[in-house]
Order: sequence, then C-alpha cells, then structure tokens
Amino acid sequence: MRKANAIKFTIYFLLFAVILYFEYYAIEMQEGEWIVHDDRRPLTSMMALIGICPIYISYDIAIRNMLCRLSALLLQAVFNLWSLLWFSTLPTLGTYEAEYERTGVLPENMIPSDENNFYFCWIVGAIIMTYLAVVMIISYAMKLYAGSKRLNHPNSD
Repeated sequence: MRKANAIKFTIYFLLFAVILYFEYYAIEMQEGEWIVHDDRRPLTSMMALIGICPIYISYDIAIRNMLCRLSALLLQAVFNLWSLLWFSTLPTLGTYEAEYERTGVLPENMIPSDENNFYFCWIVGAIIMTYLAVVMIISYAMKLYAGSKRLNHPNSD
C-alpha cells in the first residue's frame, strides 16, 4: 500500500511540476522571448496535459488523503496569484513591439511575441487549476455523502 501511495504522490508532483513549467514558459513569453510559429510543441504539450488531467483525476477520485491534494492546490493558487502580481509590473509586449516598429532594432536582443500567446498560456493554467479544485471538492462531497449513507443504513452496527 505504501508503494501505491508513493507512486500516487510522485504522479501528483510531476503533474504540478508540468503546470509550473507552463507558467514559467508564460513568464518567458511575457518578457518578450520569441516563439517560433512553426513550433507547436508547447501547445501540443498543453493539450496533452488537459487530456491527461481528467483521466488521472477520474482514476484517483477516491484518494483518502484529501488534505495533501488541497494543500498542493493551495500552494499552486498562491503561486498563480504571485505570478499574476509579478506579471502586472512588467512592461507589456506592445511596448517591445512599438519600439521594434519605430527603430527596427530589437530591444535588448528580444523579439516580441504575441501578447495573446502569453494570456492563452496563463488562462490554460488557470483552467487546469480550476478543474482540479472542482474535482477535489466533488470528490470530497461524494466521500461525505457515502460516509453519511453508510452510517444511516439500517443494517449498520
């Protein structure tokens, strides 16, 4: 049983690490790093993550240690709020684009990427976290309902 729990926590750790990777990727975009339009690997990875999350969470919907999942989600939410605050202090990508169009020289050797790409990445991360939160709450409610139903059963001792 301990081996199964270790595998389960490893999968959760990897899942949150991948989500953090996408958030740091979004930070790189916000700083004006170039995204090659022909390179679809980040988008494909995000779609794979969105596909893997529901499958794994559905399999693991009855995990007993709800507190660990909720605490990991809380840490992720704190990181999201911190990163949103940090993003708001950075110059917008439109600033880089305007300078490039005006001078024809890349500011600080950075090629501005499309601002929509950054917001898309951040929104995908937020959707994943919202989905995880909703599934965890539903899972907890189902456990409470199953527990109360078992206690109220006429044949229970």
